[in-house]
Amino acid sequence: MTTGSSDELVMAGCAESIEYRWAVCSTKLWAPLRAAVRLARGLSWTFGAYFLSLLASLAGLFSRSLAERWQRDISRRWINGMPARLGVCITIVGRLPQTPYFLVNNHITWLDFLVMNALCAARAVVMEEMVSMPVMGRLFHGLNAIPTRRVAEDTPACIAEMMATLRRGEDLMMAPEGNISPGREVRRFRPRLFEAAVRCNFPVHYASITYRTPKGCPSAAERVLFGPDPHYPWPDGRIPEGEFEGWGKQRTFLGHLVRLLALPYAEAVVRFGPEPIRGAHPVQLAAALQQAVSDIFVPVQGHPKKTSCDGLLARDRVG
Repeated sequence: MTTGSSDELVMAGCAESIEYRWAVCSTKLWAPLRAAVRLARGLSWTFGAYFLSLLASLAGLFSRSLAERWQRDISRRWINGMPARLGVCITIVGRLPQTPYFLVNNHITWLDFLVMNALCAARAVVMEEMVSMPVMGRLFHGLNAIPTRRVAEDTPACIAEMMATLRRGEDLMMAPEGNISPGREVRRFRPRLFEAAVRCNFPVHYASITYRTPKGCPSAAERVLFGPDPHYPWPDGRIPEGEFEGWGKQRTFLGHLVRLLALPYAEAVVRFGPEPIRGAHPVQLAAALQQAVSDIFVPVQGHPKKTSCDGLLARDRVG
């Protein structure tokens, strides 16, 4: 990492993107080539890690623990390298919690998982669909994620696994909104999974994540965000019209990805809260953490800023 200030760091792996901040976004000459090169780099990195993980699984014929360790190391190296290959820079404001920790953050887009896992080598609570994906599902599984469906019958097993993780002294993190948001505000934190922290009397750290793009480029709201979440279990099985309004013009994921990769870079800003929070009840703890994350959250670039946060992005900007 390189230091921007005593409390602000930029991931060194993104130095290539930061070096070219002078690039003029309105010049479209290099955008298609940039997108093609990044797509090729991301795919080759992912498939290379996938095949290495398959080979590592063969070690299970002799030692299951050895195979799991090799697969975990491969998945960790893969996810640490993905943001830079996609042209995503990570700026850290504040300090990462000391291990062992339980960390929660708001959830804006699919990139959040790559960003937060590149920063934190913690077990993550994820939706089951992620570990069942072709190719990347194996790599997510290698990260020792805790998969769960967003249905009530899966909650007890998920809480039990979270408690076991905390009691072993391992790091844990999750996005308790349970759904991505358009990056205007922090949505309600679902309280049920906080039962793990309450029953273990474990303090919970918190962080906010937001995104921005270079000056002169389309905003992060236009290029970085993609939604709504098609996997979320809406009550009647259909995405509400109001949800579409929050995300703006609909587009395919491939179209979104190409436009994202065509940017000179996209910047994820992760701001860590100063002190963890304890709670005697899951509902109370969820509400306190939602408020704490909201207090340090800056809306995604392209959305109106909260009055209390007007100066935060300017203060946090590096170089």
